[in-house]
Amino acid sequence: MGVYDAIIQIADGTYTITRAIELKSIIGSGQIIIRGNTTTPSNVIIFGNNCSVFQSTATNGITLLEGIRITASSSGNGMTVALGATVHLSNIEFHAVPWFHVALAGGMVVCTNNYSVTGDPGFGHILCEWNGLFLCQGRTVTVSGRNFGTSNGFVFAQWDGLVDFVNCSFTGSATGKQYTANNGGKIRGSVTGNFPGNLSGTTSNGGFYGIF
Repeated sequence: MGVYDAIIQIADGTYTITRAIELKSIIGSGQIIIRGNTTTPSNVIIFGNNCSVFQSTATNGITLLEGIRITASSSGNGMTVALGATVHLSNIEFHAVPWFHVALAGGMVVCTNNYSVTGDPGFGHILCEWNGLFLCQGRTVTVSGRNFGTSNGFVFAQWDGLVDFVNCSFTGSATGKQYTANNGGKIRGSVTGNFPGNLSGTTSNGGFYGIF
């Protein structure tokens, strides 16, 4: 690819998959852009039937996902990013999933634009572990009557995972636990009680929650 970006344009519609879409490595400094409808993301639905929707493991380069509603049933995450892979997100709509909307195990997700949460996750919105990084700074996250449960919460960081929501704002109502940080997991927010949910977050075993 060299210095050029490659764009995969997805037409409006609902696309059902039975195995995760595997994001691949890139040669060069360009990125792969998987683009749905950036004006109305809910017009492009990728539905994982008993599977995660996107998966990126030990890949080189950056893939940008934008303008897509991500949803699944029975089992799976919205996306799994692991072992040094990097995924950027812009104007994504996270709908209902059985597990986590975003699961990181040594991978990195960067929000380059605002996003929304329109469906409940079974386990929580974000899981970040094993030196994973979820970076969302200065963005607006819209939730609409969501429930993030009483166990993991909106954000769950452990095993040296870092979730950074500094200077973000959250709009809309939500119930459930705000965050869990344990076993060296770190969460950075802007103000106390900033995360969606009506139950306070918790830290334990070296977990950290900080206000910046």
